[in-house]
Amino acid sequence: MESILGVIMCLCGTSCEACGMVLQRRGLLQLKQNAREKHQEKQKSTFSSWVWWLGIVTMAGGSFLNIAALAAAPQRIITPLGAVVLCWNGLWSRLFLAEPFLPSDFWGTFVIITALVTLIVCSPPASETNFTAAQLYDQLMQPAMLIYVACLLSLIACM
Repeated sequence: MESILGVIMCLCGTSCEACGMVLQRRGLLQLKQNAREKHQEKQKSTFSSWVWWLGIVTMAGGSFLNIAALAAAPQRIITPLGAVVLCWNGLWSRLFLAEPFLPSDFWGTFVIITALVTLIVCSPPASETNFTAAQLYDQLMQPAMLIYVACLLSLIACM
């Protein structure tokens, strides 16, 4: 049950980090647009944008959630989940910046989620932390990992 809490904290943390990055970008774009509308050569300081500051605070909160998640679940589960920030970034930029969600965004999200599932399923228990080269090779040659690599290479070849 403790691992579930860590996963939820990590997913919320990565969502906050991505949302914070998008809010920072939105704040910068607003400053630029305001300067253009007022025909100013120089725009206001970035620090004057409350949206930018909201992005900083949101991003910092997400980072703290990710650190707390490491205390609640094994690192072998939490660390790969950090890649979900890219998926969240696509969602938040679509909502806050009206950026299109392209087919390449969909396939990138698909690859990230597939890799996460594969890594978490194929990763060894936390007690086995020191591997020899032969043991690492055996881990990489598991059927699930081979299927994932074949699918990934096929997807890359199709792009």
